[in-house]
Amino acid sequence: METIPDYDFGLVYLVCVALAVASSVQVFCMTASMQYNTVGMVSVLMYMTIPLGYFLDFLFLDGAFGNLELVGAAIICFFNIGIAVLRIKGCIE
Repeated sequence: METIPDYDFGLVYLVCVALAVASSVQVFCMTASMQYNTVGMVSVLMYMTIPLGYFLDFLFLDGAFGNLELVGAAIICFFNIGIAVLRIKGCIE
């Protein structure tokens, strides 16, 4: 029979507030970055949040990576880094 874990709700609320603050900072940084870059480049960076989310899930919540998640994250990173390199070299705009 499973038992219900006993959570310290003060800590739960603190984590929720910390996540809300981190999310607000992320939105602020994305908004500020759109002033200095093109929307296309910022959207490439926004796709990088998907693998970052998987990594943070693994790091803080002990989430397990499946093969499909690893392949998807690798595809996203490969193409985003490729697009960034092509933009830096001036091959695409």
